[in-house]
Amino acid sequence: METTPTALKDIWHKCIPCKVSSFVWKALQDRILTRENLLKRGTYLENNCYSCPLCPTPFESTDHIMISCAYSNQVWKAIYKWLNFSHISQSSILDHFFEFVEKGGNKVGKAICTMIWQCACWKIWKIRNAKVFKDESPNSSRTVDEIIFCTWRWLKARNPNHFYYSSFEWMMDPVSCFPAKIA
Repeated sequence: METTPTALKDIWHKCIPCKVSSFVWKALQDRILTRENLLKRGTYLENNCYSCPLCPTPFESTDHIMISCAYSNQVWKAIYKWLNFSHISQSSILDHFFEFVEKGGNKVGKAICTMIWQCACWKIWKIRNAKVFKDESPNSSRTVDEIIFCTWRWLKARNPNHFYYSSFEWMMDPVSCFPAKIA
């Protein structure tokens, strides 16, 4: 994982709330409290249940919950479609991050793709926790809508002079809304 320090450096941006970047920083280092990581730390769950709460996979790891779970896979496919991206490798969270960000093209596009990727991971984790702790049913299309609106709000709030697009324009054609620069 020689590229990990680069990934960790690239996640910090003023458009992204610190709590989201902090979460992603932990996720990229496999430090979030998935069921696999709880077991590694010696925390035993009730009924020895270490399966994914969002799909029938028998073991929940960081890579699984963020990119290869059936639920997160639906979310990522919808995001790829929204951004007009081709399918991205699902070998590891770090590989997924790099490949997703590279699709942004120039420096600004990469920064926005980093923001979208982080928001998606954050929302997937929040949905996972809502299922675990509140037994809420996940809805992938609602999650994607939340990601789209949330990223629009972040861009709008932090770049009022450079990001003047409506939420509808952002939803319909995000790539044409990538500003020339972001502060």
